[in-house]
Amino acid sequence: MKITIVRHGETDSNIEHRYMGQKIDESLNETGVQQVEKLALHLSPDFNLILCSPLKRAFETAQIISKKLNIPVEIKRELIERDGGELSGMLWKDTVAKYNLSLSTFEKNLDFDFSPYGGESIEQVRQRVNKFFDDVEKNYKDKKLLVVTHGGTMKVMHALKPQNKEGYIPTTNAKLIEFEI
Repeated sequence: MKITIVRHGETDSNIEHRYMGQKIDESLNETGVQQVEKLALHLSPDFNLILCSPLKRAFETAQIISKKLNIPVEIKRELIERDGGELSGMLWKDTVAKYNLSLSTFEKNLDFDFSPYGGESIEQVRQRVNKFFDDVEKNYKDKKLLVVTHGGTMKVMHALKPQNKEGYIPTTNAKLIEFEI
């Protein structure tokens, strides 16, 4: 089954290179709204349902697309961003100094584990994402789905589905990818 996944539009924290995780729940900035409006103009009218994370940046992205395509939005808790624990809200340059982490290390590691920093373990995230995949395969087979989520969640999706892993490229805001589950 194929789904189309969209990463939310830009936020101020994205510009600042600040890890948001679940704890930083901010809205799209003006550029983010414009990114999503532009994306919505090019989306197929064949979609009939949007599934999205409950965080503001994803929900606002879904609402903009929903208005353009005139389709409903359904919140799925399983699509929420990964909980980064004490890394949430930190600038990436500060994680280098404090924890010897870099953005490039995080970007390249599809299975990054936040549990040493008080966040979700990789196994918790895998279980959550697998629950989402199972739900989609069981309850949405007859739907053409657009899924709005986060970069970290998308990384785990790629790690869990090897047929998509080879083509993984770190995503930019308001970018869509086709995904086989």
